[in-house]
Amino acid sequence: MLHLFILIVLILTGCGSLDRSNPFDSAQIPVGKDPQSQTDTAVETAELNLYLPLGKALATIIYRIEAVITGPNIPPISKTLDISPLGPATGTIGTLQPGDGYNLTLSGYDLNDELIFEGQQKNITISKDDTTLVEFELTLLKPLPDLGGDTGETTEPDDGTATDDGTTTDDGTATDDATTDDGTTTTTDDATTTDDGTATDDHNRGNRLNRIHMSIVTLTTDFGHSDYYVGAMKGAILRVAPTAQLIDISHQIPPQDILAAAFTLRHAACEFPPGTTHLAVVDPGVGTQRRPLAFKADDQTWVGPDNGLFSFILDRAEGPIHEIDREDLCAPQQSSTFHGRDIFAPIAAHLCDGLDLSEIGPAIPNPIRLNEIAPRKSPDQIEGQIIHVDRFGNLVSNITASDIEPWESALRIRFGTHSLSKIKKAYADVATEEPLALIGSANFLEISVNGGSAAQRFGLDRRAPIIIEKIP
Repeated sequence: MLHLFILIVLILTGCGSLDRSNPFDSAQIPVGKDPQSQTDTAVETAELNLYLPLGKALATIIYRIEAVITGPNIPPISKTLDISPLGPATGTIGTLQPGDGYNLTLSGYDLNDELIFEGQQKNITISKDDTTLVEFELTLLKPLPDLGGDTGETTEPDDGTATDDGTTTDDGTATDDATTDDGTTTTTDDATTTDDGTATDDHNRGNRLNRIHMSIVTLTTDFGHSDYYVGAMKGAILRVAPTAQLIDISHQIPPQDILAAAFTLRHAACEFPPGTTHLAVVDPGVGTQRRPLAFKADDQTWVGPDNGLFSFILDRAEGPIHEIDREDLCAPQQSSTFHGRDIFAPIAAHLCDGLDLSEIGPAIPNPIRLNEIAPRKSPDQIEGQIIHVDRFGNLVSNITASDIEPWESALRIRFGTHSLSKIKKAYADVATEEPLALIGSANFLEISVNGGSAAQRFGLDRRAPIIIEKIP
């Protein structure tokens, strides 16, 4: 017998009152109430929506999922769920009253209408909160395809004892290693399933949701949105990894501006979960001898040209930097002007789909780094420069908080023909239209004007020098 543990999300929306005079209201009248009565109309009802994450293995074979919910005082409600190309199955089940005693049955079918999995969870409590999480056990009726990693299948031993692959014991206690690489399965460390199928645990909602693994690929380019370039790259990714979740960091990087892309990528990418693949293409050297790269850093994968784009992250690389050298994994016909679509996108897709970095090409010792990344430091002075100007006109330097921390407040900050002597904590620490220096959200020293633009006020732009002097 094969089993699959998933986590379903029941989402209540549109709480309101049941109008008993409306015969078309899909909520049912509680037992003991007169359907013709116009009293007791303030019964809370809500639209129930189901969100079912599917891993790669299931998504490749499941064509249709049927959901049936039963409960107190309602007839069975049946719904065919919508399955998106990225994997999750969703559907509006119906209008229900929050409460206890609901039962949910799921059945999955392939393209030939053959039953692939089935399962039932009993005695579900649908909370009045926005979201109810339900740990669900499905019985697989046929093996899942081998996608080069763990498919989430678990074998139930005859004696009911727990095995290393995440099966359950006779008492229903789930082991803590049932999560697979493709996100198909999930359990919590202390989740216990009772005899009637009700899952209980003490984890908060955020921890439960974090156990749903999705293959995320971010995109950062200077392509803009008016051309076909971004869409073509996304199509190339989905052709290889159809369940990947694609997230746009930015496509508004100034054309050929590697420094701007490096800054944006670094400070947005750090917020993504482990396992994310970051694809960046700002590539003025496309078609030349510049190398295509891929590597791991901060438990994430990075793919793009070797032109300094990854300067902020290279020092934290986990293992070697690899040159992409696998023609068989790229587009069969490659344009000399669009490596984003023909090389980087398919490689990023293969990596997010489980391909090991060692299989894409040889390690290289000397990736390119931008000179602007680090300031020059001496015992009494730090020579930095402005590396970013945000839309508010804040002048962000390459000098970090740790660079100036040893000097505390005994310093002078010079930029252009101006200077400041203190570092503030917030913009409002000075009067409106007054300048200030502070450590911004990227942990860099920045020059700002409260309620105004420092870039306009001082006539400065990127690469303008900024000097920190230690005051004796």
